[in-house]
Parts: sequence; structure tokens; C-alpha cells
Amino acid sequence: MQPSVRHVSRTDLARNTRQVIDAVLRGQTVVVAHRGQPQVAIVDIVDYRIMRAAMRYHARTPEIAPLAGLAEERVNALSEPQERFDLVLAHYLAEAISLGRAAELLDIYRLDLQARFTRLDVPLRIGPATLEEARAEVEAALSLFSGMPDQDRRNRQAAIRAYTAGEISLGKAAELLGVSHEEMKEVLSKEGAEIHLGPETIQELLQDAANA
Repeated sequence: MQPSVRHVSRTDLARNTRQVIDAVLRGQTVVVAHRGQPQVAIVDIVDYRIMRAAMRYHARTPEIAPLAGLAEERVNALSEPQERFDLVLAHYLAEAISLGRAAELLDIYRLDLQARFTRLDVPLRIGPATLEEARAEVEAALSLFSGMPDQDRRNRQAAIRAYTAGEISLGKAAELLGVSHEEMKEVLSKEGAEIHLGPETIQELLQDAANA
């Protein structure tokens, strides 16, 4: 298993910016040091928003009734992403909504959000506590693929399986789904799939260049 914290020098960061950012997107925290002294830490933006929201909740715990729920309209009415994370995390930590509902409101796949919570030491509630939460979990799961034709869903899952199994490159997976590299990374991240640093063979390198 890769370490959760990676230390690099400023020179390493300048020379290997893409690799460092890829490591951050895979869940690592990168600490940049100068002359052996840590100076800054780089974290994934979603992890950063989760950490800020959790700290804000514990610093100023709002009065939220357990199992109170949270309407999607309240979340969508907020213009700033951090405000949405603050609202959703507050309701999750107050046990007003389930993990699945939090993932749905944040437009993040449940397994991805669960992995982030585990990595960031956010309390994890596995499984619905009530029938209402169970229904919310089912609705959240169904909403991930709502409106997507059956064939598109099958193609998506097939491309993800082939990529995670190492059978095709990131570029080929993006080509098969008709999306960009960055969009493909987002798809993989939401599915909780590990994103490889880059092509492992000359053939993959040429393939990625052709599909870029």
C-alpha cells in the first residue's frame, strides 16, 4: 500500500509536477520541503473541502436534529463549493443524513466518499440506521446512473474494469467513452478506482499521445 504522505523537495516538485499532482489525486498528501524543512502540503481539493467542513462543524457545532434530512434544494442554492460541503458534512456528522445521501448531495460516488472519510479520519457510519435512511441509500445509488442508457452504463463499466485490470490505458479508456483524459480521471475517481501515474509501456505512451 502506498504511504499516505509523500515528501518531495521543491526541485522534485518542479521537475515532476504531473506525477506529484497524480499522486495527490490518488489520495496522497504531498509535503514540499526546502533544505529539509517542510514548507507546504498539497492535498486533493475534495479532501481539503471535507477537512475544512469537518473542522468547522466541530468548532461551531450547529443545532441539527438527528434524522432531520437535508433537501437538495438547500444545497443547490449555495453558490460556493465549500459552503455546500460545510452544509452536507454538518448534517452527516449530526446524523441527520446517511453516507449515501451525503454522497448524492455532493455528487460524489459513495465508495469514493467512504474512502475519503476513512483516509481523513471522518467518523464513518456504515449502513442505514432507519428505514428512511435505507430508502435514501437506495435512491442515492439509483441516481448515479439515472438517465443513462443501458448500453452506455455497460460500456462505462466495461471500460473501467478493463482499465483497472491493466488491459487498456487511460487514453484508450477515455477514447472508448468519448471523454477527455481529465473527465476519465474524474469518472475513475468517482468509481473509487485507482488512477495509474502514467503509461507503463512504450505502446501505452504512444497510445496516450494519440488519444490526447
